[in-house]
Amino acid sequence: MRVRKLRPDEPRDTEEQVYCFELDLQGAMRPIDGLTHSGDYSGKLIQRLSPEEKKLFHDEIGSYTDKSWWRKEPVDEDDDENAGSDVSPFPPITVFPVRQPGKKFAMDYLLRYTASLSPRFHSVRYDVVSGSRKVHRAWVYLDDITLSGSYCDVIAFKKMLVKTASKFGFSFPESKQDILTPDSGQKRVTHLGSLWGIEDGVLKCFCKRNTARFDELCRVPVRSKRQYFALAGLLTDYPVGHARSRLAVDVMRSIVGSYKGDWDAKLDLSDDHVRQLDKLISIVKDDFERPCQHCSASGDNATLECDASSVGFGYIFKLGSFESSRAKPFSKSQSAWHVNRREAWCILQGLLANLPLLEEFTADREAPLRLTIVSDSKSAISWLRDNHIYAKSVERLALRRMLNTLEDIRHLLDQMNVRLVFEKIAGVDNSAADELSRLLNSWGISSVEDTTTTTSSTPSTDLKALQTAAPSEELGEEPDINGPVEVCSQVMDIDSAKPDEVVKWLRSVQDGDSFISELRDFLSNESKNDYLRRLLKNEGRWYALDRHGLVVECRFRDGEAVPPRFCVLLPNDPTLLSNFVRHYHETNGHCSLRYVQYLFTRDFVAPKFKQAAATVIKECPQCVEKRVKLASSGGRSSYGDSTADLDGVWCTVYSDIGDMLVKDRFGFRYFVALVDALSSFCWLVPLRSLEARELCRAVSGVCERIGWCHHFKSDNGGGYISRTFRALLSSQGVSWSGVPRHSPFSNGKAERCIGSVKAKFSTMSRVEKREWSVHLAYVNRCVNLVPLDNGLTAFETFFQRPYNSILDRKFAAVDDLVMQKTMDLEDKKPQGHLKSFPVDSWVRRCNPAVKDKARYKVVEVHKRSVGLRLNGDPDSPVVLEHVRNIVAANAPSS
Repeated sequence: MRVRKLRPDEPRDTEEQVYCFELDLQGAMRPIDGLTHSGDYSGKLIQRLSPEEKKLFHDEIGSYTDKSWWRKEPVDEDDDENAGSDVSPFPPITVFPVRQPGKKFAMDYLLRYTASLSPRFHSVRYDVVSGSRKVHRAWVYLDDITLSGSYCDVIAFKKMLVKTASKFGFSFPESKQDILTPDSGQKRVTHLGSLWGIEDGVLKCFCKRNTARFDELCRVPVRSKRQYFALAGLLTDYPVGHARSRLAVDVMRSIVGSYKGDWDAKLDLSDDHVRQLDKLISIVKDDFERPCQHCSASGDNATLECDASSVGFGYIFKLGSFESSRAKPFSKSQSAWHVNRREAWCILQGLLANLPLLEEFTADREAPLRLTIVSDSKSAISWLRDNHIYAKSVERLALRRMLNTLEDIRHLLDQMNVRLVFEKIAGVDNSAADELSRLLNSWGISSVEDTTTTTSSTPSTDLKALQTAAPSEELGEEPDINGPVEVCSQVMDIDSAKPDEVVKWLRSVQDGDSFISELRDFLSNESKNDYLRRLLKNEGRWYALDRHGLVVECRFRDGEAVPPRFCVLLPNDPTLLSNFVRHYHETNGHCSLRYVQYLFTRDFVAPKFKQAAATVIKECPQCVEKRVKLASSGGRSSYGDSTADLDGVWCTVYSDIGDMLVKDRFGFRYFVALVDALSSFCWLVPLRSLEARELCRAVSGVCERIGWCHHFKSDNGGGYISRTFRALLSSQGVSWSGVPRHSPFSNGKAERCIGSVKAKFSTMSRVEKREWSVHLAYVNRCVNLVPLDNGLTAFETFFQRPYNSILDRKFAAVDDLVMQKTMDLEDKKPQGHLKSFPVDSWVRRCNPAVKDKARYKVVEVHKRSVGLRLNGDPDSPVVLEHVRNIVAANAPSS
């Protein structure tokens, strides 16, 4: 590598840039023992080309230079002088003692030193090489470098680093070369935007706040969206210990981001939002004015305190003197979960958030670490501790998937030597985590989604039980097909029904039933029906009249301080109930009876609805056709999960995203699985994030290689329902359908594939898991080569041929070659003279296992065997014996 001045015609990254770095790639890639310099490293390759290929090559290079893609460099005189030298003019290799990957001792590794410039920072890349083979790669940014270890080793490495960097034009100011030792006393150094120090042998972090900028933004009376986001961005929470302030800035971004408009335009906020934002800013301001310090992790016992409420969840992680906390709100769909499921979800999120910290903390530990999970939910603790779901509700499948994720976490913790313990405590003793979960209620904010509005908000209707938002016309934001207004409009056979028309129709349906009419009179105090009073008291049901005169059933949630859910009471009319069942069943991918019952009971209630639903689903024509085809083809493994799957391979594709819980050293954490419905053949692609752009890259990379499918099915994940992904499928003529999780004919193929992939990864070592994206192709091949119930593999069904790997073909070729050489040697090898016995000669058997001393007379002679008669008796049978098992004998005396 060398440093030279930029020429006037060369582009610059910054106006102040003077120098650039050049790397001798030929010298850097050669073995260390014999570094040679070549002026034209591609000359030998070009000389191998034919004259026609050389002409095409030079024409192609000429087109690059004509289009200004490439530029011809002038010949450097220094290169001509050193062209015949065996040593590179700028040696690219420097020796540093670096810890060997996976080992506990340091070895002398060779670091190839390269550098690059950008407008914001200088970066140096060290490629650890052994000879000419690359072993490891690390990026070091010269803005903030942290070196930890013994004092002598750190000082030696720092001096070598500063000395080597100075050779290439980098300078480390003395003000930035801070060293912290246990003897530093009250010394504070700035690193990563915070202050650091060592007190009583413990490394501590002191948060550094920009109070001047915060006060300046707070004094602005009317702020823009950019100013609100600037306020939120001033909070730095490197040790993750400011749960209140972090939740406040998250809610602030959610409220302000919901308003559409220019970033620099003044926001016209509603009075409610102004009050909420002032409250949030005051919370952040109190945190800025209060000094804080955070200790580093230490000890052998860790604690995770978790709690969830109706609006959010919070957890507190403690490891010795270290303490981190986080509070997050629930989404609208998560708020409808059962309280025990929310408690289990909170525990799972706490474990996922602290996995990277535990992995770094236990890297060099030999003693086990005890991690105690503390919660006040008995059901959640028993589910996670016993790895068994005792619930029988419709959320059973979602809880099962949650336990599958916990199994992966358990496997990672076992590799870290972390022992997981669950502890149930009383709600009074869990006040710290309970306070974090109810912060939004204490601040007067019901939920994040309730506060998010836009400039063109939908006016709320006066229908309390059927309250819904108007459907959006934008791509990816379709109306709720299972909403009460949409369902009633389909049952009424009306294209677009208004809420007031739905109320009138429901009122007429209830008026047609005598029991509901009497119940309405009883609730309105117009009649005193003792029978109804005793009946309702014995059954424990609560009925009420809403302001529209509809009879609704009130369903309360145990232990929740939230209003009850109102379900409209419908009569026991088989025709009416069948129409409701048919709508839920057909619009949700022909889902199961349990899921239909779950959707119906969210907004309605009717006697004997389960019997009517079972009859409709049993007589559904498509479901009957599906069952017949499955039965005639040998089972579900032969075909896919719907009748459309029978069209052919790669016609219907199921997709789902798997989470590996931790990032590998290449930055990948997730992977997407694309499963063919007919053959169960899967494609696995790693993902760095769950963004729609990353998902589009993975799906288009697979489909452009083998062709686009006709139908694409997935769950309603954020990436799949995004506008970008839906637009990609529409441009290729692919129809997308979101399938529910609780349907038997839904996304089970992709989910089972992800389970198989994770089971394969669980057999790998911890070092291999750190680069799991490299081994994803091997796992993909293993999954596709597993024999199915029909005796064929997914690869054989998809490609209609057996799989022959390169290694198998090599082995087969070697076996054929060895066999041919062996046969040739046998043909060419001279055979020894076999023993010969003429007819009428006498022999005896010499096989020691036989122990036969009788004499035999030769009566037949074959190629390598002879026919014998005992004592020459013509009546005795002829016995065949190999010539090597007999010897000559004397004739018997007469």
